[in-house]
Amino acid sequence: MLLAAVRRKFAKAQLELKLVRNVGDNKNEKITFFKYINGNMQYRNIIGPLQDENGHLTDRDRGKAEVFGAFFASVFNTGDGPRGSQCPELQDRACENDQLPVNPETVRDLLLQLDPCKSMGPDGIHPRTLKKLADVITKPPSIIFELSWESREAPADWKLASVVPVFKKDDTKNYRPVRFISVLGKVIEKIILGSTEKHLNDDVVIGHS
Repeated sequence: MLLAAVRRKFAKAQLELKLVRNVGDNKNEKITFFKYINGNMQYRNIIGPLQDENGHLTDRDRGKAEVFGAFFASVFNTGDGPRGSQCPELQDRACENDQLPVNPETVRDLLLQLDPCKSMGPDGIHPRTLKKLADVITKPPSIIFELSWESREAPADWKLASVVPVFKKDDTKNYRPVRFISVLGKVIEKIILGSTEKHLNDDVVIGHS
């Protein structure tokens, strides 16, 4: 009996080792690997019943989503903060070059820096896909980024976010929201950040402190 159990464990270990070694760029091997992983995972609902604002407990997925939505909305600060002597009104000033420096090479470099293990946003575009195709899809995102900058409008998908509650303790107040947004939206944020930092440094907008 013990010998049989040892043999089963050894055979399982050999199978898993073979699956890992064979995983590469072969599509069929990847499908086999992930089918095995998914088949051996045990899923469980980690969010128990929650109490709404009226004191009622709910264990339905929709009910829990509504409780989280109401709580996160109640603690979200939509204000712009205090406006006073410390926050003066900004004035529009003529700028010699107000164009966003977007070129395919910059976009390609940022796509290649993406972490393929990160989650995708509501637009359904996975960072692994963008990274794999970085050499051939840089032109379309570059055009979209330029048009977005010139029109001062962002695509609708970039304004959406998937919010997931991360467990801390057994109460809605002890969950913190984690937001997943569009990967391309993050890319243009990096481009704008780099351009802003370059402007601040080159034009000495902010003095040394």
